[in-house]
Amino acid sequence: MSSFRALWVIQRYRPTFTGMGVLADHLARHLKPLGVEVEIATNTLPGEPRLDDSQYPIVKRFPMPISRNPFVMKRESRELKEYLEDCRDRFKIVHVLGGPTTFPMVLKQAQKNGQKTLITSTLLNSDDPVTLSQGKLGFIRRNAYKSADHFVTLSEALINTYEQAGIDRSKVSLIPPGADLDRDASQRTREEAAASLGWKLNVPRVIFVGVVLHRKGVDVLMNAWTKVKEAVPEAQLYMVGPNDIPEAPDKVAIVQTALDAMKQSPHANSVHFLGRETDADRLAMMFRAAHTFAFPTRMEGSPVVIIESLAAGTPPVVARIPGITDRTVRDGETGFVVEQDDPE
Repeated sequence: MSSFRALWVIQRYRPTFTGMGVLADHLARHLKPLGVEVEIATNTLPGEPRLDDSQYPIVKRFPMPISRNPFVMKRESRELKEYLEDCRDRFKIVHVLGGPTTFPMVLKQAQKNGQKTLITSTLLNSDDPVTLSQGKLGFIRRNAYKSADHFVTLSEALINTYEQAGIDRSKVSLIPPGADLDRDASQRTREEAAASLGWKLNVPRVIFVGVVLHRKGVDVLMNAWTKVKEAVPEAQLYMVGPNDIPEAPDKVAIVQTALDAMKQSPHANSVHFLGRETDADRLAMMFRAAHTFAFPTRMEGSPVVIIESLAAGTPPVVARIPGITDRTVRDGETGFVVEQDDPE
């Protein structure tokens, strides 16, 4: 079988945790037997090597500025640009996933190289074409975005933004995320899974999986947990995820206030902060060990964690937002829906 190489550009790539990382890792591994070799260019992150060629896909890390100002991006992304210039003969396609701040430069250089370009949008109100077109220099991002050869999106909610942006629907493919159904966790009972993790047994267990952010509704969850404990005193909450992705200071303060209040409350011992989990099999076991997955997120595209929860047989409790409750979670059928920002 003939093969070709593809370069994927992602703002933040962590293959076993971030939704984009999980999607990219799974897709790369499924494409390899079909003759598609993938290399990933992503942002530098603390504790992560600049080059990881010890496993597949190969990952190279470059400085990618947080600012969406194209002039700041051009100055601070010089190293990535030089890499793209050197790759004109190595890759037939350049795939931008998740709307990294560097995407106008990446697309321009790829097109200059004669490479096909593909964009995948993942987060409504963040990397969709309507949102990226807003702001003082939005016209630069809009024109760059619309110049791509094809687009992939994860949910119907994101599809609508392409129509609003005037992008030909025939150039957009809807490919929802999936999950690995062959994990050992699916063969365990909940108590067996909990015992293997050292979690408390024979009590109601709730899990949250995600970055500890305001966008993920962590403050709402902390406030709701007080009410849960009043109704079910023996319940336990397991928080799985890092807190090292930046947010606006006012949002950080809201989350920190809620976390501090919980740590000082009588219910503090029932909340277990486990940090980032890098073992995909262990994470699947965590989903299986929980009776409920709490996910009061405020903004998503089509989150992988919902699919992983359902794959483990664990019903999610989610906030009513596009990208989740318009497709994946139907109240009372595949999970439970609460109103956004409502801890009740």
